[in-house]
Amino acid sequence: ICCSDLAYMSDYRRPCNFFYNVTGEEAERLLRQYGSDGEFLARPSESQPLNFTLSIIRGKAITHVKIQKNSDDFLDLFG
Repeated sequence: ICCSDLAYMSDYRRPCNFFYNVTGEEAERLLRQYGSDGEFLARPSESQPLNFTLSIIRGKAITHVKIQKNSDDFLDLFG
């Protein structure tokens, strides 16, 4: 979802596809309403404030993948 196409979402846009202050439920609603297969958005994690979540739509299913920095300063993906 490139939120520049959606006027009311412009407050969430920092770079496109990164959404601040969006919950998991809101991410699902946005993807179902505006997303198409394979589109995603990234957002801060609700449960782990220093990490992030990638929400992806595939068909009608939405998957949330945790993105966490490990002790070696690499990113680990959990989904």
